[in-house]
Amino acid sequence: MRNIYGIVKKELDKIFKFPRMIFSTLVLPGLLIFLIYAIMGQSFTEQTNIIEEHKTIINVVNMPASYQMIVNDFENIEVRIVDEENIEDIKAEIYDGDNDVLVVFDHDFDQKTLNKEKPKVQVVYNPTDNRSSSGYAIVSVTLNVQKEGFLQVMGINTNIIDNLSEPVYDEKKATGSVLAMLLPMFIMMFIFAGGMSIGTDAIAGEKERGTLATLLMTPIKKNEIVLGKVISTAFIAILSALSSFIGVLASLPFAKSMFDVGGTVSYTINDYLMLFGILIVVALFSASLMLLASTIGKSTKEATMYAMPVYILAIFSSTFSMFNEVKDTSIYMYLIPIYNCTLGLKAIFAFEAELLPFLLVIGSSIIYIVGTILILLRMFKSERVLFAK
Repeated sequence: MRNIYGIVKKELDKIFKFPRMIFSTLVLPGLLIFLIYAIMGQSFTEQTNIIEEHKTIINVVNMPASYQMIVNDFENIEVRIVDEENIEDIKAEIYDGDNDVLVVFDHDFDQKTLNKEKPKVQVVYNPTDNRSSSGYAIVSVTLNVQKEGFLQVMGINTNIIDNLSEPVYDEKKATGSVLAMLLPMFIMMFIFAGGMSIGTDAIAGEKERGTLATLLMTPIKKNEIVLGKVISTAFIAILSALSSFIGVLASLPFAKSMFDVGGTVSYTINDYLMLFGILIVVALFSASLMLLASTIGKSTKEATMYAMPVYILAIFSSTFSMFNEVKDTSIYMYLIPIYNCTLGLKAIFAFEAELLPFLLVIGSSIIYIVGTILILLRMFKSERVLFAK
């Protein structure tokens, strides 16, 4: 036990004796999650304010009297009556983002409508420009009001068409579903990045510096060396997971404002416990996989090359789960390594976590962690693997 403690202390000294390593490994993951959502949330808020303060320019060709009556009642818009020969110029301005919306009515629009000739209205806007898209939404409303006005003029009771909308949804889940799209990806990315930066150096770095052979010559069992490496790397990965956990908690208000969700973001103690439990197993699995790559690699650079596919797989799995519905997920999906943790995180953030899927995620992940460590122990006993040329 004393030997294992010595190995653990030796590995942890690589981190805790250097402030830069403490910052990059333990503080940076959570700080980045917080800063990303804080900056993005602030940017979204500023962009929304710009759109709300912007005076929408609506260019109208062949303005009918029925439409002029409608737009006069709308605030924060500027209506410009333009000639047909200017249509192409205005389209070019809208394309370049220098103008908002162009509305082209048929000649004698009102009369054709009264004669039931089905006149046409063309609306030109730029869907890639936020102000133009907002202007298009305003124009759509004004045109609908105009249609209703014509029903009254033609003596048709407007109440004959009953448009009723009744949104039925859980505001809490609506809020959580938005957060569940991106937060799991950032968490997996930072934990695996932290495990890769530490784990790949734990054994391959010893090989590169020539200290592994010296360590093996000491009266310390190989099993103790491996366990010491695993415990120290897992400890750092867990601290990195804790940093990410704190970053997630701090970023929730910014994430809510960024996605403009109206519900409340209030998770229960059970949600937080499940979240922390999944972060722990992700950190342990990440550490064991990175140590496996470090054992195979002859140098830190080569170990990082072997670990990179695992890191990419972690990001891909979180991206793949972004658009999947939690309720439609097969129970067997919670047994797939790495992907199961992503599904577990998504279920928690979406307020849809259940006990059985959570236990499957934790249980299967522990099995994978133990299996990886056993493989690592077996490989560590092979000099052909440790000192491959």
